[in-house]
Amino acid sequence: MSRARWVVAAIAAAAVAPLAGAGWRSGGARAAAPEARRALADVSVVAQRRATAPDAIRELADPLPSDITADVRADETANARASTWRVTVRRPGQLVALRTAGVRAAGEDWVAVRIEGEASGASEFEPMTWETTDPKTLATTRGLLRLAPEGSALTARLSLAAPAPVVRHEAERRHVCEAHGDGSGGFTVLCKIDGEGRRVGVANVTDPRPLEDVWTMAPQAPKKTGRRGSTVVRLDLPLGPGAARARVLGYVDGMTGVVVRAEASWLHGEPEPSLTVLTTARAQPAAPRF
Repeated sequence: MSRARWVVAAIAAAAVAPLAGAGWRSGGARAAAPEARRALADVSVVAQRRATAPDAIRELADPLPSDITADVRADETANARASTWRVTVRRPGQLVALRTAGVRAAGEDWVAVRIEGEASGASEFEPMTWETTDPKTLATTRGLLRLAPEGSALTARLSLAAPAPVVRHEAERRHVCEAHGDGSGGFTVLCKIDGEGRRVGVANVTDPRPLEDVWTMAPQAPKKTGRRGSTVVRLDLPLGPGAARARVLGYVDGMTGVVVRAEASWLHGEPEPSLTVLTTARAQPAAPRF
């Protein structure tokens, strides 16, 4: 199994509609139909053969949170090939992310990726990195997921890793953002926009697919107070030497449009990558009153 493929599969959550290209519909809390939640296009990536933990991610022997689970099942969808598996990680109430070898996926409450290959060779592949983010605090827990063969089947083994230190903090108007390294040279930016921030939207502005590597976790339905909940956004900026990435987050605060730009680069000759998070705001045009 020297060239197994890892393929992004379904990403779904209540009140969030996925779009082709591993993204969510941003802004608003309209629920997607069940069939629409499974309509993501597959994205194929060849995984590297690596049995050690990713650089800069320090595995711990500490116990896992009691509410995180993972499982691997044979993929029985109509278009699944032989030796195709669905790997799922769940943590209720949190934004859950998985990444490995260029494949990145995220979802509310749970996330899944599809992999292809014989079970007997699963231990040769690099572990996946999982992260779960508390939408109230943006506190992020990180760990590794390894695949292990059990006869003709596969099992998922989770472990905890040291938390990623926050490298940027941005608090302006209706949003709070925190950024951390992803353990592979890139960055992840997590933002929370309070209920007064409307029409939240995200975009990938440097890659062909504008909804790739950007996700939103829609606010919960208003409670008796009538106040709208916060929207949580995840922006992934994978990097390697010579690369540059940019993501944008936008929302409306009253009559003002707000844009948060996350820009990361690792220029040749620089010893390490750099990240910039900037906020700009501009009053929106208003119809004249007579």
